[in-house]
Amino acid sequence: MSAYAALAAWQGHVLPRLLAAGTTRTLVPLGEDPDTWVPPPPPDQVFFIATARVPGLTLRELLTQRGCIEPAVARAAVRALQTLHAVEIPTAAAVGADAGGGGGGGRFLHGDVKLSNIMLLLPPAAAEQPPEVEPATMAAAAAGAEPADAGGASDMAHDGSGGGAASSIGMQPAAAAAGMAEGAVEEEVRCVVIDLGLSRLDATAEEQRAELHELEQLLREAAGPA
Repeated sequence: MSAYAALAAWQGHVLPRLLAAGTTRTLVPLGEDPDTWVPPPPPDQVFFIATARVPGLTLRELLTQRGCIEPAVARAAVRALQTLHAVEIPTAAAVGADAGGGGGGGRFLHGDVKLSNIMLLLPPAAAEQPPEVEPATMAAAAAGAEPADAGGASDMAHDGSGGGAASSIGMQPAAAAAGMAEGAVEEEVRCVVIDLGLSRLDATAEEQRAELHELEQLLREAAGPA
């Protein structure tokens, strides 16, 4: 898929690693001998992708289990989307003609922002069983830190002209004044964006701002009582 190719530098960080992609083979019909039946060529419109397992919970699962999404996790989700919005998308030719559909040359738009399409990254051992710890402890255990030189989202507001929209969740001035312990926890919180099936590479800055606002609204609704 062209989106995975264009965002290759961020696979394994704010995107899952793409392992394989292609078209499916037609299943052997009932009554046919699997040893002699010759399947027709797979239809071009039926695709599959295989990504590396993401050791974590979707924000929908987190909300179901814990009843709310804590602020540090919400800010990590916003940063993940902002990171992808800020990527300079190469032209379709630079991505490669065989990368798949989705257009090229412009800005990334996920196209299907919802809590089930963003995951909180956890250590593999924690992801293998339902967590029995409080959200703040899960946040402290979340793995990884954003690379400083890869053009990721930061706590500096974007003006919309250079790639990425300002966020009222990810860029609260009060966050900078939080205690050192909370800041240390938040630096380790990382979210991964999944399911690029409806993504585009030809979006506008206005569309990105609208998508970011949509995510922020979902996160506010999931934050619980103040």
